[in-house]
Amino acid sequence: MLAESSSDLEVLGIDVAPHDLWNIPKPGNLEFAVASIEELPFEEESVDFVLLKDVLHHIPAPSATLEKIRNVAKKRVLVIEANRYNPLSYIWMVKIAGHDHFSRKKLRGILSADADTVLHTAETHVWPPSLDRIGRLLEALMNRFRFLGPITNYNFATIEVGRPSRASN
Repeated sequence: MLAESSSDLEVLGIDVAPHDLWNIPKPGNLEFAVASIEELPFEEESVDFVLLKDVLHHIPAPSATLEKIRNVAKKRVLVIEANRYNPLSYIWMVKIAGHDHFSRKKLRGILSADADTVLHTAETHVWPPSLDRIGRLLEALMNRFRFLGPITNYNFATIEVGRPSRASN
């Protein structure tokens, strides 16, 4: 979506292993590469913007990894992580699939090196057509009532790069 939104952007998607979807037709400004987040093939401050979606909870040392990502980015890092305690996905994702997302509190701790970083929440899913209407209603309710923030599905934060983090002080 990023590559399609602007032909001026150069977008590089990275994962630890190739994916079959990398071979589908794509915009000319989109490339894919295999790399480990612990050994990124980039110099410091060589990438304008880094987007991490559902990555940090797979990493043994997420705080240290996030600091490496900060060093690669020139401007911003956007972190998006699913919330372990979301009632709409908890049974399936955590209990059945054994997928251990962060709690909001744990993600806040990982982001705490950045004093100005604010953690936001939003409820959003891709619903099958048969559940789309009720799903959108549930999302609207959870997004409207801020007290439900601790259990909404996605936590996200934008880290502005260019200021030293508290961790480096």
